Amino acid sequence: MIDHAKFIINNYSNKEFELLTDRLDITCPIDQDKVWFDLHKLRVSYFSNVNELHIQNSMHCFYNANYGQLKDWVNYNDFNILDLQVVSTGWSEIIFERPTQDFKLSTRFEFGLNIELDKYSPFEVIERYMSYVTTSTSPFYTCPPA
Repeated sequence: MIDHAKFIINNYSNKEFELLTDRLDITCPIDQDKVWFDLHKLRVSYFSNVNELHIQNSMHCFYNANYGQLKDWVNYNDFNILDLQVVSTGWSEIIFERPTQDFKLSTRFEFGLNIELDKYSPFEVIERYMSYVTTSTSPFYTCPPA
């Protein structure tokens, strides 16, 4: 799964940023090295000193609300590189008017798994784990060893 994704567009000129804010009807003058505005719960930051545009926050939620089947701002389902491609293609054509090749991805990959806990609640497992981590040098077992 992808999490904490950020797109960076290099060589984004002041003129492009001004056209972007005009197109979106957003007032955001370039009066500092870094200016920003929020767009659909995403943070769009422009660094005029290096001509970089950053788009970040939960692209996973953005995808689910606008393109996915959930139609809600949630992130409890899978979000993969193909979903991220859908987001960048939409932005490329509609909002930022730059080819998708200009969107550089900066992210961390996250791995998760679902496990059956049988008769234990998740909090009981966490509590037991934390007791081992903080008070013992013994290995952690979710069930007593057989």
